[in-house]
Amino acid sequence: MDTYVISGSLEGETELAGSAWFWDVTSTWAKSQASQVKDGAFNARKINTALGDPAICALDPACVPLNLFGGEGSLTQEMLDYITFTQKDQSRNELFDISANLSGEVFQLPAGAVGVAVGWEYRSEKGNFIPDNVVSSGETAGIPASPTVGRIDVKEFYGEVSIPLLADVDFAKYWALSAAARHSSYSTSGSNTVFKVGTAWQVNDDLTFRANWSEGFRAPHIGELFNNGSRFDSNITDPCDSVANAGNVPANCAALGVPADHQQPNAQISVTTGGNRNLTPETAETYTVGMTYSPTEFAESMGLAGITFEINYYDIQMENVIQAPNAAEVLQNCVATLNPLFCDNVDRSATGVVRRIDGILTNIASINTNGLDWSITAETQAADWGQLRFKWVNNHLFSYEEGALNAQGTIDFIERAGTELGSPERAFIKFKSSLFIDWSLDRWSVGLSGRYIDSFTEACGGTLGTFGFTQHCSEGADGNKVGSVFYTDLAVTYTPEIFAAETAVTFGIQNLLDTDTPLCTSCDLNNFEGTVHQIPGRFFYGRISFKL
Repeated sequence: MDTYVISGSLEGETELAGSAWFWDVTSTWAKSQASQVKDGAFNARKINTALGDPAICALDPACVPLNLFGGEGSLTQEMLDYITFTQKDQSRNELFDISANLSGEVFQLPAGAVGVAVGWEYRSEKGNFIPDNVVSSGETAGIPASPTVGRIDVKEFYGEVSIPLLADVDFAKYWALSAAARHSSYSTSGSNTVFKVGTAWQVNDDLTFRANWSEGFRAPHIGELFNNGSRFDSNITDPCDSVANAGNVPANCAALGVPADHQQPNAQISVTTGGNRNLTPETAETYTVGMTYSPTEFAESMGLAGITFEINYYDIQMENVIQAPNAAEVLQNCVATLNPLFCDNVDRSATGVVRRIDGILTNIASINTNGLDWSITAETQAADWGQLRFKWVNNHLFSYEEGALNAQGTIDFIERAGTELGSPERAFIKFKSSLFIDWSLDRWSVGLSGRYIDSFTEACGGTLGTFGFTQHCSEGADGNKVGSVFYTDLAVTYTPEIFAAETAVTFGIQNLLDTDTPLCTSCDLNNFEGTVHQIPGRFFYGRISFKL
């Protein structure tokens, strides 16, 4: 991979109306290009030819019949040369950015100066991904991908203002309001203007309250707009499978050409997705309220150098969320309604087997979520035995409602908190907690951390549903409970000075207690939830870093 970056800036200070104003202009050009080479990749089409009819193999002068069961030495180098190839994928990204900013104070109020900042930015992004021809043609034994090429040009303007209202009075050491606006114009997604208003109230040296309301705006990126398609295999149970449904298949299965005794041959079904040039930006509205409390006298009474309590509540509402339709729901809704809105995206063979489910990215989703984050940090006074630092971080997810297409093609809100969506993995954990303890003395430091991840419920499908073992689901028809887990990690670091450079030597162990990773039957990644759980087993690592 080659990466090139050229960046330069000019900055200065000037006086205007008796106030100091600061300005800067920055320009950046960056380019990265990568070539990924994989030796010994398998060509599925050639494997099929070499294992099939010898007469068909003979039509290809390069074809060598493949003998997998002839005993030791039956698999020759000539056979491997025919069915393998060197996969070469190419990608390139290029960025050009220029921005200008101006900030200063416009006038004085009794509590302080009113500050403003304004700025402008132009940004151009170009990117492409060119997979190997064999990969893009779908002939590999892996996941096929299509070429992606696109460009986005953006112009943005912003303005911010900070207004101090009170300072150094009873119950208000400092109180200020802030407001901001940003206008964005995308060559691919149109224009939008978002606003933000906030306030911070410092009661005294120990206690501060804050509140903010803001609008959000996220335009689709190059991959979401221009990706020509890719495929992955997902654990999905066909509602028309007579074994998984104990013979009680929906009547609509016959209308879809599915035999009454149909059996799904594979637990995994191919799912294709891709970009959509008609995507519109996602929008959001966010409310946050929080406080920070650092009681100085309490810390001193406990012999601590400091202690801080922080708590934040958030409420976020998102619209036009970019998402691919859930493949399992597309299949279920097709069988339930025979609606072309869903069935046009399900490809079945003449024998009723689901060969593929299609779903391009669309602005179909909405999200309403709220929760509470809180933390406690503390550190002891430095002593002959060293110094200890503690940090306890907690996340409570109260609700996560996700809008999804129902069988009628309209949006229903579904509560996701405490559940797992399966393939691809998305877990919505109601409670997570992490405790970090660090000890340091001179050039030594030891870090011990513990992470608790709450339990969640997955749909009783995947492997269990496909093979009719739903009776083993812990919650019966309501799903399977994936248990809570607690991971412990340890890291020891020594920082000697070698050759006039500060060197850090670290030895660490992840999953120190070798905690078992809970089983997730609907997850693709070896039946565990890789987005929240660790790879099973204890992991040792070492690292050396230098700082000149």
